Amino acid sequence: MAKIGLDHIENFKALAGAWLADGSRFKDGKPRTCLDVLTGGDAWHIAHCAGITDICYGNTAKDLPGIPDCHDSHIKTALAKVFPNAVFKDRY
Repeated sequence: MAKIGLDHIENFKALAGAWLADGSRFKDGKPRTCLDVLTGGDAWHIAHCAGITDICYGNTAKDLPGIPDCHDSHIKTALAKVFPNAVFKDRY
């Protein structure tokens, strides 16, 4: 069984999509979509900014318990589904 299920993946897509849709975050002012993310580094950056890693690891300040025994490799697998065009150089 996958550590991060489809329900989380759909939630992560929504969080990342909302974060990317705010064009003011980018120099050109244009919104992006998850399909526009091409590197694993950018995917991880967006995951941190959008709160995806808080959900995975947990964050007591935000009252998020985290996903038990979740590690970077699990998150990378989920991010590859959220950002299908991103190329990850992480090796696990």
